[in-house]
Amino acid sequence: MGLSEDSCTPAGSRGRRAHTCAVATARTLHEWGVPVRLDVYGDGPHRGELIALAGEAPVVFHGHLADRDELARRLAAADVAMSVCPGETSGAGGARRRRCTDRVGDLGPGGAWRTDGLTAAHAQRWGTRPTPVAAATVLVVTTADAVRRVGLALPRTYEREVRGRWKLKVKQIVYVAFSRDELAMGFGFPKAERDGLVASDPETFFLPPTSDLRYQWVCAQLTRLDDDEMRELVVDAWRMCVPKMLHELPEQPEPAAATWSAMEAGEWGELRDLLHPRVELLDRDVLLRGRSAVLAHLRNHSTPRPPGEVEVRDGRLYRWVSRTNRIGT
Repeated sequence: MGLSEDSCTPAGSRGRRAHTCAVATARTLHEWGVPVRLDVYGDGPHRGELIALAGEAPVVFHGHLADRDELARRLAAADVAMSVCPGETSGAGGARRRRCTDRVGDLGPGGAWRTDGLTAAHAQRWGTRPTPVAAATVLVVTTADAVRRVGLALPRTYEREVRGRWKLKVKQIVYVAFSRDELAMGFGFPKAERDGLVASDPETFFLPPTSDLRYQWVCAQLTRLDDDEMRELVVDAWRMCVPKMLHELPEQPEPAAATWSAMEAGEWGELRDLLHPRVELLDRDVLLRGRSAVLAHLRNHSTPRPPGEVEVRDGRLYRWVSRTNRIGT
């Protein structure tokens, strides 16, 4: 999210970050338009402070819940469960909660951060102690619509509904398919590596139906992926069905991929909006300067090779050097 602990700590609350950070995170997500709900259990001297901090955000204060098994069941239903004191996430109490949910975090200063159920990529990205804000949101960010945004930005991709299921395709090749409830997706993945992926995190990844095992295909629960992991999986699946010359386009600064797609499709109005007025394009032995000159050339010539180097100014493509020229220099 790009927020530090300090940014979600109200003035005068030094030393009480743990319990304020979760409420401030919920408030910030709500202000950003992200669907979120935070349920707070327990009473204490800072309840009034937390209610004021929550503002209009959907934070529900339940007070003390004496039935600890009921509390554990409610935590099990949560996407992420957090505690502000080590006693709630360690020892017998923590064990009871972790039997119900693998998404338990200790935000207090004296306890160890629990990463049960988090992938190796999470642990490597965060190090030994992730920031509470990132940890509280990473498991709930990915959705089918997020997958669509990534996929439809990739060249040659389009979406089609087939027997009640939406799929992302390149020509006739499907590289992503959603379940009917759009809580899971299948995607292209090398068969030789599939079993290892599933074994590495069986709660996230699973095999397709027996009839589809012959394909280079595997499935994942979207609610177990964060946006970065999802993007990596989707882009790699896309790379399996497009020419190698396009493979690096997603790694170029925006709007390089969209520009190349508009060139190939002959969408001149869209392309004009993507090019800087003083754009410079170098493709093999052709050097063009200025948007009008580039558009006039492209209308009568084949699509240039994807760029090996681009420069973007004011959100528009300012310089384009094809891979052939970059490799040759």
